[in-house]
Amino acid sequence: MEKKIIQEWMIEKVASKLDCKKEDVDIDRNLTDFGFDSTDILLMIGELESKANIKLKSNSIWYYPTINKLSAFIEDKINSK
Repeated sequence: MEKKIIQEWMIEKVASKLDCKKEDVDIDRNLTDFGFDSTDILLMIGELESKANIKLKSNSIWYYPTINKLSAFIEDKINSK
């Protein structure tokens, strides 16, 4: 799975939560700045695991707090399988 596909999926999630256009989502902004709480983030991590067929630590979001950083990390994890 490519970084761009992961980013698009995450952008759609954020835009849906914020009820805004996908173009308005800054991929370099922390997900917590968008109003995601720990439950939202854990749900997103779970969905990403299923979508990418990988296992992520629940604290991955704290090390990779933006869409840009998290999608790059996931792409690297997939490619290293």
